[in-house]
Amino acid sequence: MKKILLLFTVALFTSVAHAETLSVTFGATTDLSARYGDIDLSGNAKQNDDIAAPLVTVTGLDLDGLGANDDQIEVRFSVKATGAELRRLAAGYRLDKGMALTFGITSAKMVYGTGKTKTIDGRFVSASGNNRGSSFTTENTGGNLVVKSTATGNNRARSIVAEFDVPVDSSTRAAPLVVQVADEPAATERASRKIGRAPKAKTAGAPGKPPKAIAPPTITTDSLLLPRLFCDDMILQQEMKNTFWGWAKAGERITVKASWGTQASAKANASGKWKLYLETPAYGTGHSLTISGKTDTININNVAIGEVWLCAGQSNMGWSMGNSFEAEKEADVNLPDGWGYTPLHYASVRGGNDLIEYLVSQGADVTALSTLGQSTADLARGGRAGYFSRPPYPETVELLQSLGSELKCLNSHFRGTGDWCPGAGVAPFEVERNGPPIPGRD
Repeated sequence: MKKILLLFTVALFTSVAHAETLSVTFGATTDLSARYGDIDLSGNAKQNDDIAAPLVTVTGLDLDGLGANDDQIEVRFSVKATGAELRRLAAGYRLDKGMALTFGITSAKMVYGTGKTKTIDGRFVSASGNNRGSSFTTENTGGNLVVKSTATGNNRARSIVAEFDVPVDSSTRAAPLVVQVADEPAATERASRKIGRAPKAKTAGAPGKPPKAIAPPTITTDSLLLPRLFCDDMILQQEMKNTFWGWAKAGERITVKASWGTQASAKANASGKWKLYLETPAYGTGHSLTISGKTDTININNVAIGEVWLCAGQSNMGWSMGNSFEAEKEADVNLPDGWGYTPLHYASVRGGNDLIEYLVSQGADVTALSTLGQSTADLARGGRAGYFSRPPYPETVELLQSLGSELKCLNSHFRGTGDWCPGAGVAPFEVERNGPPIPGRD
């Protein structure tokens, strides 16, 4: 196979010493990028987790012309908030109603592999908002960028862009140059040593969209018509009657036969509609169905039997993690809600032993107590929840105790009844009647 090597360099002949521009963008977690002229250095850029003092480092450069690619550029910013606490969410810095953010450049320098450093000059260029309809004003003095919200609701500040002047000595070709190479790593190494630039890491392409569900080969025939959810690769709920329906000629008898040995029949009404119920076995895969009328037949293949869950709700069903408050903390296995209930508390109140063991394997604290002093074992033991009773799960209590949880409450009540958890220092009826939400209830 023919190998192709493409070399892109920057012409620096106007003077022996001048400057090229390095552009750095930060803000939301996905905003981090760096460019040197037309060269994308985003793969070489890293950022720390300090939201008040972000440090962006661009590594793998050859700034001194020695060809070792052990030089880097370090830029440290400062971020201050007025009007509310400084927060950085996945979608950017919090910039809600009445807030202002001040971005500053604390330091910017080239760091050579030899240990020497050289300060470089920089300035802010722009900032963007995240939410649709967001509005804000900016005051840019170069070294400082002040972003003030004029919105009436939530907003985010993101894509903060700053530029830095990188001195270049054309006599040593001390500039970040790029090599793009196809299918020949060895050639990439030779070329990078020659021009003084580390090979650029390949960027993984975005995964392709999953294939759409395949409809049955003859979803509609001269006499039969099925809804599209009845198709190859479909999943049916295990061990119960599943509803099948469709359309046929008036008075025609429809029979559904399953590979697991069950069948059911129904007669189409005057308008051609029919409906029947088919029993399913325990979970499994590789099943098939045959739906037949007087003259026509539809075959459905690769049917799976298992658990089918339908999720429904209001606008919260479409809420993205990026728009959540403190989104970076949402993946914390021990993150409590407003009343101190952790994911392990919610698994315990449902008797979810498998989920409990998984959460503990991921670092869940089995000794965590709610603000009412309730342990995970207390919730698994059952009790009262307002006017409702919670079922006890003795095996779950035993599991939690074996993992280190203790029974803290003599009575484990919720909402309006108070708890008595002397082991946790909570006396009866200390909780207000508008107390916490009830784990396990909608």
